Amino acid sequence: MPAYFYPIFSAFLWAISVPILNIGLKKIDDDSPFDVLWPLFYAIATGALCAYFFGVDKTVNFQFQNQSIYLVAAGILTYPLATCSYYLAGLLFKDRIELASQFSKAKPGLTLLLALAFLPVAMQGSFSILGLLLLFMGIGTYIYAGLKKDVSLAGAALGMTTALLWSLGEISMKLSVGSYGGFTANFYALCYGAIFLLPIVVVLTMMGKIRFQLPTENIPFLFHGIISFYLAYSLFFSGLDKLGVIPTVVINAFWPLLALIITTVLYKINNHPIRTPRIIWLGSLLFLTSGLVTILTQ
Repeated sequence: MPAYFYPIFSAFLWAISVPILNIGLKKIDDDSPFDVLWPLFYAIATGALCAYFFGVDKTVNFQFQNQSIYLVAAGILTYPLATCSYYLAGLLFKDRIELASQFSKAKPGLTLLLALAFLPVAMQGSFSILGLLLLFMGIGTYIYAGLKKDVSLAGAALGMTTALLWSLGEISMKLSVGSYGGFTANFYALCYGAIFLLPIVVVLTMMGKIRFQLPTENIPFLFHGIISFYLAYSLFFSGLDKLGVIPTVVINAFWPLLALIITTVLYKINNHPIRTPRIIWLGSLLFLTSGLVTILTQ
């Protein structure tokens, strides 16, 4: 299978997970946004279980003490930190996680800059100047939309925070994934994310800051853990391993457009009219075009 299929398939899976995640976010009380922490933990734990039973290379030495510090960082940055910010951004966009995903897609630009600054050329991968130009034009449209206040500035700020955390997580993963492969590395990352988050949610629950929830109350988040955390991330990390950082993140950047299309169709079917600013559509199309240009250069 051509290496560029890994980020393409991960993009489709992330787009599919968006309407499922919207259902889960609608159940979170706007007055207690951090109640999203228990659902997040269950999503991470579900992804880790799936990765262990259906993705881990059993020949890999399963000893946490031998893991790279970069793999630990990748797990913590990607899952409890970045995804929590992503969920909170979705709540600020009135349970429309597909809008939060648009602003978080400044991530490819940030990842690109970090890769050029800190990674060896061999880890960066091949890329097209035209593809990068289209990518940064897409990022610029989102920044412009935020300045025009077409969208929530607080939501946009959280989206950009998500982008930075995801970017740092991707660079950390690239520095460690080669020793394990995408699926095994993702299992370790999910475990570290869960270990980091669990004591936090337990302490906050004991202090009465958040409400304890059972996994059965958060079925949409469990599905998000399977589709996004297990499948999509394992494929994406495989892309980082086989294709390099820059082409993987650029090709993968078209998933917000898919998420917009899917959620718009679902809202229309359910007779719930929504308005998405045209500039958001424009930015998503620019991301799609940049990904196509990058694929053609591979």
